[in-house]
Amino acid sequence: MPRYVIVFRLPPAIDAALRQTFEMVLNQKSPIDILHLTLIPPFFLKPEVTEEKLIRIVKTIQSQPITIALTSLGQFQSLGKTIIYVSVAPEAPLQTLSQKLSQTLITTIDYDLSLYDDRHLPPYHPHVSLHYALPTTADLGKLEDNLPHQPFTIKNFTLLKNSTPELWEIINH
Repeated sequence: MPRYVIVFRLPPAIDAALRQTFEMVLNQKSPIDILHLTLIPPFFLKPEVTEEKLIRIVKTIQSQPITIALTSLGQFQSLGKTIIYVSVAPEAPLQTLSQKLSQTLITTIDYDLSLYDDRHLPPYHPHVSLHYALPTTADLGKLEDNLPHQPFTIKNFTLLKNSTPELWEIINH
């Protein structure tokens, strides 16, 4: 059963700067194919809902351009892995949009709670994940010191589909 996620893809210049910084500081590439800011975390469609219906619903939700900046590095544990992420600011417009999307999709989706240690959906915290299993020896201070901080604008969100492990494909944008 495929999973879906709704995200903002990063502008190409920000994506490239983050990848370059990550590789320069940690001597490895980010394993994440599509660096993104998640609006709706991974979910499944309810049995009676088709992918086409999901796409139609998502297209009805409008988003005004939001100017944000990468702010600081953070990490959290999930299922025994250390997830490294970059926080963004301001958070409020992203939280409002995420809540609007969640309310619109409430009868359409079931969240994939298997991704969380306690099997509960955590509060929404806008961020860009950089790595899902980074070794604890990584120099995160140096990575944070070299993050690109220039503001950028995001507007159109993207629906991603995960039919096979670790491979997300763009469904609409």
